[in-house]
Amino acid sequence: MTGKEGTRIDPAFVDLIRQALRAYRRGDVLASLTQFNDLQMVQDQLRRRPALGWAGAARAVLDAGLDRLVQAQPEAAHILRDRFVKGRSALQVALACNYSERTLYDRQHEAQEALAEILWQGEAAARRRAQLGESQQRVLDGLPPPTYSRLFGVGDKLERLKGFLRDERARWLVAVDGMGGIGKTALSRAAVEELVIEGRFEAVAWITAQQRFFAWGRAHEVGGPALTYGALLEELAQALQLGSLAALVEEERERRLRAALRRRPTLIVVDNLETAADVQALVMGLDRLARPAKALLTTRHRISACEQVTSLTLAELGRDDALAFIRCHAAERNVPVVLAASEANLERIAQVTGGNPLAIKLVLGQMLSLPLDKVLADLAAARGTGTDFYRFIFYYSWQRLSQPARELLLHMPLLDPRGATWQDLSAVSGVSLNGNFDPALLELVNASLFNVGCAQGEMWYSIHRLTEYFILSDLVRE
Repeated sequence: MTGKEGTRIDPAFVDLIRQALRAYRRGDVLASLTQFNDLQMVQDQLRRRPALGWAGAARAVLDAGLDRLVQAQPEAAHILRDRFVKGRSALQVALACNYSERTLYDRQHEAQEALAEILWQGEAAARRRAQLGESQQRVLDGLPPPTYSRLFGVGDKLERLKGFLRDERARWLVAVDGMGGIGKTALSRAAVEELVIEGRFEAVAWITAQQRFFAWGRAHEVGGPALTYGALLEELAQALQLGSLAALVEEERERRLRAALRRRPTLIVVDNLETAADVQALVMGLDRLARPAKALLTTRHRISACEQVTSLTLAELGRDDALAFIRCHAAERNVPVVLAASEANLERIAQVTGGNPLAIKLVLGQMLSLPLDKVLADLAAARGTGTDFYRFIFYYSWQRLSQPARELLLHMPLLDPRGATWQDLSAVSGVSLNGNFDPALLELVNASLFNVGCAQGEMWYSIHRLTEYFILSDLVRE
């Protein structure tokens, strides 16, 4: 059997996966499968969570594989879960799927091979991680914990971002921008991890300018002052093990940091740059520290006007990727009503959230205790738990908009939701009458409140579904 990447999968490995599935509900038998428990994936699970024991670690690996399978082949994952996790008979599953028993066994066989391919790739990745040097492992341990088990819909963006950061002759400052909750930090962390593993960077200084984060259905204040350039220099000095440089003048601190950054390939990451005290000062300072060091910035507000910055804009998930993310996250959080939901209801979630991963997480979390109709209605009306979510996503940008930019944004629901031209916007908004139209338009684009596209040689502007909900809600009138 050959995997999708052309790697030959050992038939014995496929048989091993079949054995493990058959033993899923019998912990003693699963724990006795020596060959399966010798897999690096299982050993990694046991090392991270010793309380699981061998059977629990083996089940965790199988569960993770099934979670991955559900994203690509939902029916295959459903058959394997029903047969081996839930322990239903072949006849029961065949009747539920409207298959003959013979057809069910054929589909089960194909599903087992698909799962084996996923786990074969996972084992290869686990072995690569196990071979990392001690210094590489220290760098990875210093990264923020991942908030994802898999990224969706950003494969091309991930490769482009890694390409920018691999470039040793240019692109010293790289920015990932986009609206709140769209996955900028997740994408950046995944790129950094892969580049550390391949040896591109020997040191990473991850610095966050975050002032708020969203969890447990509401926003939380981080506390502490906004990141300044002086504070950035001090955090860099600590990350590079130079000790405190606070007593030195800025020029001397920069000189010592540049000397340290030249000793080994280093990446500086500044997460949530938009909340820094002075974004321009930070970007200019990082530009002075760069070469050969690189800087990766995540920000809701675009800084592409700075000629030293290479920007990568992250958009919402498309339909198929949004549905795959919903299925995967529902499986990870065990949200029964979503796992059993119809395709139509899953599409409703994707449409109302506009493919925003954070909004999808919020909806699925609420569906553990509330019906889908209420959750989606509350989100669309920006009420209930959705109120805090919209404040987290939009208030920071809204409060910093000029009055003309606010007026222009508030006119967007009057136009075609698929997008509008410059002429359409100008005619409807009226802010062009006092000469503020172009600056307002640029302000909204830079704040990631306007999406920009090009069709038939014309620029088109649109807003995200969540942005429309926000500007039509009582939150704006407040």
